[in-house]
This record gives sequence, C-alpha cells and structure tokens, in this order.
Amino acid sequence: RSGVVDWSGSCGNLAAAVGVFARMERLLPDQAETVRVYQANLGYRMDVTLSPADAPFDTSVPGVPGRGQKIEVKMLRPSAGDKALLPTGRPTDLIHLPSGRQIEATLLCGANPTVLVRSRDVWGADTPPVSPPGFPATQEHPSAWRVDHGLLAVVDHLRREGAQRMGI
Repeated sequence: RSGVVDWSGSCGNLAAAVGVFARMERLLPDQAETVRVYQANLGYRMDVTLSPADAPFDTSVPGVPGRGQKIEVKMLRPSAGDKALLPTGRPTDLIHLPSGRQIEATLLCGANPTVLVRSRDVWGADTPPVSPPGFPATQEHPSAWRVDHGLLAVVDHLRREGAQRMGI
C-alpha cells in the first residue's frame, strides 16, 4: 500500500521458504536437510529442517489448503532487537478499543512482536464459533471465506496499539 517494506520483524514462514528455495535451486547437497538462516535485522540464527526430498506430502497446516512436506523452523535464542520480552515491563496491559471497551493483552517481543488476547475478550460474552468468520480453519479456497470486517477492525486496532506501546 505504501511502497515501504517493514524489515523490523521476523517470519517463520519466510524462513521456511529460504530452505525450500535453497533445495529447489540446488544450493544444498542432496542429503542436506537443515539450512542455517541468519536473521540479520534482529541478530539471531534459525535452523530450517526440510523433510527428505522423497518424503510424502502428509503435513497440513490449519487454514491452509492441501498438504505438503514437513518443514521445521527453530529460532535459536530469538530476540526482537533491543526490546525486552515484556517491553512495557508488565505481564498484561489494558488496550482501549474505539468502542470504549477495554481488552487485557500481553505484549511480547520474542522472535517477533506479538499481542496476545483471550478470544472471549475479542468476541464479547458469546462463545466464538470453532471457525470464526474472518479467520476460517477450513480447506476452502480463500475466495469463499466470509470476512467479519468488525472483527478485523478490532484485531487491527489491537495490533497497532500493541506496536505503539512496544515502541515499534
């Protein structure tokens, strides 16, 4: 949207892609299964372990259609730069929503800045469905998903407010 790339975080999915790319481009010996990846912007190493090339495609990820070969990503002594694990110094913080509600959140900076909230706090008194609209855990094509724009607005506000409080 803005033409700017945010290099401040880390992503295990992209780290997994590094290993797959290395194998596909034959940058690894055929027998190699672990690729060492250095996360330069946050200063730690990840080990990406691929299944053998002839392994079955029997691993699935909830919300992602199809199956693939297993890939493990180990973040070794991850950090978020100079940020403390609890960057506000508190195990929980209250985040005020535009609606006036408050949600208790844990703000963490581990391998990637993270905002943790209880689902019941986001959904209110109602119990969330097993597969909430906007975040389906199905094998449907994404174009078939119903998106709950109200829920996405709450999650976006939590993400933005959490980032601001963490000094990101």
